[in-house]
Amino acid sequence: MVIAILAVLMAMLLPVLSKARAMAQTTVCTNNLKQTLTMIQLYSIDYNEIPIKYWSKALQAAGYINGDNWSYLLCPTWDTRSELGDHHQMYGMRQTAEAVHAFAAQERPSEHVLLADSIRLNPTDKRDGMKQYFCFYGTAGQYMNRVHCRHGQRANVGFMDGHVSLCHGEELFDLGCTKYCFCPEPCFEHALTD
Repeated sequence: MVIAILAVLMAMLLPVLSKARAMAQTTVCTNNLKQTLTMIQLYSIDYNEIPIKYWSKALQAAGYINGDNWSYLLCPTWDTRSELGDHHQMYGMRQTAEAVHAFAAQERPSEHVLLADSIRLNPTDKRDGMKQYFCFYGTAGQYMNRVHCRHGQRANVGFMDGHVSLCHGEELFDLGCTKYCFCPEPCFEHALTD
């Protein structure tokens, strides 16, 4: 009888504990993204722009990133770096037609998506498919590089003014960011089109 009661209690508690763990990981991801945005803003103050391709290499070369500990450049809920190079699997920066982002050029930095949970959506590529990726399709770039809504059908998104928010695909579309989001299950009408 005691075993049956314990089994019922465990069955009730496991989903709650799993949800609490997911919420804690989302919070860690938010904090990591905020810390990364702060470094990018400092870099931008010194250099007046932010390089898009391999943005983390620029931060490292300028001394903003310690080469030994990059855990704050990664979402804790997704695969860690394995066979890819150090500058591939991290938060993605929004791609544009230009090679850089310039803070001074943005009229509404609080609405300009800069970094986000991202994924290289290419399940057939064993080398770099379905992993965090350093860039995502914004107004230019490859369509397989997407924002990844991995936190309960939402993605952690960092804006140019430094704030971080959980956004679903429709919100990103409304922000003019991209209709190319990836959700584990389709989460809005524009997802995975074209």
